[in-house]
Amino acid sequence: YLQQMPNRGFQSSSDLNLVFGLGNAADIDSVTVIWPDDTQQTLRQVKADGELKLNQMEANLRWIPAAPSNRITVFKDITNETKLDFLHQENDFVDYNRDGLL
Repeated sequence: YLQQMPNRGFQSSSDLNLVFGLGNAADIDSVTVIWPDDTQQTLRQVKADGELKLNQMEANLRWIPAAPSNRITVFKDITNETKLDFLHQENDFVDYNRDGLL
């Protein structure tokens, strides 16, 4: 999986070519390209060690992302399990209000 986003910042860019490492493979089963307008094209039986030039106008399918099959919970609230008796108290200190800055 590679994503082409060449812009890196003000007056900065990266190479427009995507390079896939294939090891000793002589060909690729398929290459699927999803364009920014959510059109999709798939190239089959692509030979290794070559260069592909793609044209977005040749993408004739609509890409629809697959719905996730299992919801994975990344974060879990463990506040009660920690048994910590802590409540954050915010102070009203403002860095700019010292040394005559304001």
